Amino acid sequence: MALGAPHKLWDHCIELQSYIRSHITIAIYELQGQVPETILSGQTSDISPFVECQWYEFVKWFDSGAKFPEPKECYGRCLVLLWTLAQL
Repeated sequence: MALGAPHKLWDHCIELQSYIRSHITIAIYELQGQVPETILSGQTSDISPFVECQWYEFVKWFDSGAKFPEPKECYGRCLVLLWTLAQL
């Protein structure tokens, strides 16, 4: 929230934090050092999509569909939304 994200995006940030917490180990004795998502699904959890960028960080990407004279370089903010993670 300290990164200046607008209030209307805060719910996405909280949802992302919940997703991350369910995919990493937490110091809860009952989990026996296991990841909550692994216990529920039986599959090893993957947090690699979260290491690409931080929440609401400035990013630059290339739009492969941009036609000349439009620039291929695009600038924006990184919003890791859960519906995009479902496609990974």
